[in-house]
Amino acid sequence: PKPRLVLTGLVMSTDTAVVIEGLPGQEGPAVIRLGVSVAGVTLHQLTAAGAVLSGFDTTWILVPHEPWK
Repeated sequence: PKPRLVLTGLVMSTDTAVVIEGLPGQEGPAVIRLGVSVAGVTLHQLTAAGAVLSGFDTTWILVPHEPWK
């Protein structure tokens, strides 16, 4: 089964990364840096609007989770 990923944070700096919840085998949120694979999921692109990740024969286009909306 494909994981249900949630983008909970963005790090826009020289060390570009995202904070993702729902990765298989990961307890709680995990940080994924641009071009790095964590638990079979790789971050390919990051903008202020969201992130593009791939893995498990799937491409995810995720926008930041905003629980207050």
